[in-house]
Amino acid sequence: MGVLHWKLERGYTMTDQPWKVDERKVARVLGGKRTPLSGALPGSTRADVQAGELYVEVKRRARFLALAWLQKARFYAAKEGKIGVCVVHVGLTRRWVVMLSLDDFRAICIRAGVIGATQTLPKPCQEDAE
Repeated sequence: MGVLHWKLERGYTMTDQPWKVDERKVARVLGGKRTPLSGALPGSTRADVQAGELYVEVKRRARFLALAWLQKARFYAAKEGKIGVCVVHVGLTRRWVVMLSLDDFRAICIRAGVIGATQTLPKPCQEDAE
């Protein structure tokens, strides 16, 4: 029996899917909108969430090894009253990736005028709960 069939048989719906919950949460935090069926409809955006000038892809992982780097940066930054950011150079490419917490990212975007201020972060998004 497939996982989806098993879930549907036990009363789960597609709205219960963790990745959809994550997309809704990010949309709420950034004051944006989740795109249902992102990329599936002709003429629609492929972004999971649209918020102001932001095109947002939301990913869910059971483990994310680089999280320890960000946690260390946030720990020491907090002691200095700063925002912790981790910058990673992806080997053998010219790509650099910036990681920061969602609440810090939101604060920066609001200050820069990229998105408008919305309600406070929902409890599960607050980084102190890590």
